[in-house]
Amino acid sequence: MYVCSWLRGDPSWVVDSAGTPWQSGGKTYDAAKALDGDTTTYWNPQNLARHYNNWYIVLDLKAPYTLSQIAINNFGDTDHDIKAFKLQKSQIGSPYNWEDVTSVGNVQGGTSDRQEFGGFQGTARYWRFVVTQTHAGWQPWLKGLGFLGKIAGSWLRGDPSWVADSAGTPWTNGGKTYDAAKALDGDTTTYWNPQNLARHYNNWYIVLDLKAPHTLSQIAINNFGDTDHDIKAFKLQKSQSGSPYNWEDVKSVGNVQGGASERQEFGGFQGTARYWRFVVTQTHAGWQPWLKGLGFYGTRAAPAGAAAPSTGNVNLALNRPATQSSTDFKGDPGRAVDGNRNPIYGRKSCSHTAMERDPWWRVDLGSSQRVDRVVVYKRMRIGEMWLEGFQVYVGDNPNVVENPTCGGRQSVAGKKAITVNCGGMTGRYVGIALPDKRQYLILCEVEVYGGAQGKRVLSLEDKLESLREDLEKAVEMEDLEDLEEEEAFEEEAFEKKGLDEEALEEEVLEEIEALEEDALEEAAEIEGLKEEVLEEIEALEEAALEK
Repeated sequence: MYVCSWLRGDPSWVVDSAGTPWQSGGKTYDAAKALDGDTTTYWNPQNLARHYNNWYIVLDLKAPYTLSQIAINNFGDTDHDIKAFKLQKSQIGSPYNWEDVTSVGNVQGGTSDRQEFGGFQGTARYWRFVVTQTHAGWQPWLKGLGFLGKIAGSWLRGDPSWVADSAGTPWTNGGKTYDAAKALDGDTTTYWNPQNLARHYNNWYIVLDLKAPHTLSQIAINNFGDTDHDIKAFKLQKSQSGSPYNWEDVKSVGNVQGGASERQEFGGFQGTARYWRFVVTQTHAGWQPWLKGLGFYGTRAAPAGAAAPSTGNVNLALNRPATQSSTDFKGDPGRAVDGNRNPIYGRKSCSHTAMERDPWWRVDLGSSQRVDRVVVYKRMRIGEMWLEGFQVYVGDNPNVVENPTCGGRQSVAGKKAITVNCGGMTGRYVGIALPDKRQYLILCEVEVYGGAQGKRVLSLEDKLESLREDLEKAVEMEDLEDLEEEEAFEEEAFEKKGLDEEALEEEVLEEIEALEEDALEEAAEIEGLKEEVLEEIEALEEAALEK
């Protein structure tokens, strides 16, 4: 069995990382430098803001490992040394489903000596190391990253039904057939004995279908115990496809002991596949092998394209408490999580701050949650571009802008809804802000989803909502094309909702009245903007007179 040890770092484990690696003297200081065993090189992610606090490295260890300690080597200055980090795991590949395993907040700065941290245990193939704070807020310079652990798995229980093919013709004696399945039945009084092949054939094989992909890292055999038929050398191969197979060598062994039937175990390899082939390439005397037992150490691997939990279609923000930096035009912050995506401000479904510097809004999810994506619905018609450049923040700090950001600054041109991928970040608070801008922050709906992104199926109500939007545009434009859309809306609404013509007419009139109310409210808002501009002009005039 494997015991825990410090794993030998492999730069190829790195599949993703934050920022753009620094380049100097023809050398790239990417995340792989933290795993190359050379402490004269380091990871230096550039082009991210100071106090970004979400510098990450995503690792694919190629197989599930159980980890219980982590070690880092800081650069040794207090500007770029890591102060706090967290380690996360995912049971599936991209899109990942990150779960926190451990958080550390006491990493020493000003030293490049190795620092080790334990007190946790987790098993996964995919891991993410996230720097949540450096001593001075600048990007981390990380010289070394190491893990203590062992490959996950156990000795698989042999199943004779795994045998899909084998060489030769099995010997039959006393009504018993000595086929390849005998090597997997757990009974060492029976054995595989392939006949009708020449001496020194050296290609006796067993093809196995494990029914699902498995990651294997050890193999065990029980020879018969004589030197005529005992295996001396073999190789293990894998194929990612069924027949016709595409065999790749995984391990070759040439030192199997003869004259003993005791179990012999061999490791030093790792491979993942559903289809495997055990090939005897030599016996001690050249005769066909008599194999009593064949075993494998490993673990079942996640199938390619495995989906994350179905929680991905649940809006975590719906009707949760919301707060914002200020409130104007009666735009309470809770409107952005009321389930109403209507983008017309007069419909009373959008939040609205005052005109101010760096406005922000946040929702409290109640506890730390995994956040895969945030969908933001902006205001339409007036102020469609006021949300340009907004940022999403996810973390456990109620001060929105102190949390890590996801997705960068967002462009809203030509979009009604903006989806921001947060990649499984975790936090209690999801915030939105307009950094370095003096502007209104208006949000007509904010939806927060955890888990894999699922395809949203439009309901009848969603379709009707879309039709209502078309009608509002028709009334606003008042041209022939839009009148045709209005007629189509009436016909579809009549068919889908079963309204009679009189009720439908009333519904259209209500929509027109609502549009008139919108226009009045928007006119008031424009008047407010005019007053604000006039005040600024007067202030400029006064300043000019003073000069």
